[in-house]
Amino acid sequence: MVFVRVGQSADEEGGENYELAQRLPAVDLTAPPVDTLAVGGDGSTDRDANAPDGGEPVPEVPPGELGRLSLAAFGTPMLWKLLLEYNNIDDPAHFNGPLAVPPVGEAP
Repeated sequence: MVFVRVGQSADEEGGENYELAQRLPAVDLTAPPVDTLAVGGDGSTDRDANAPDGGEPVPEVPPGELGRLSLAAFGTPMLWKLLLEYNNIDDPAHFNGPLAVPPVGEAP
């Protein structure tokens, strides 16, 4: 497993993760979706989670599922934050699907 710190160290040339970040595929967050992904999980819910519109609680998504979703969408488990951003998801532990998948470019 590889953890990548994003932000300044990944953006600036010479930063500790700059070279790794340059090898990741480019994701176009402004383009129409090219696919959808089903969201898996064990079906459990967080009873304390705020339910949208007073309805049923949103399923709790296991943290490992985020990497699997990113791997299925982009070919790497490290871009799950972009997948959630594209789908306007603020809480990575409580969301449901399916998720829209943005187009990806070639890795440099």
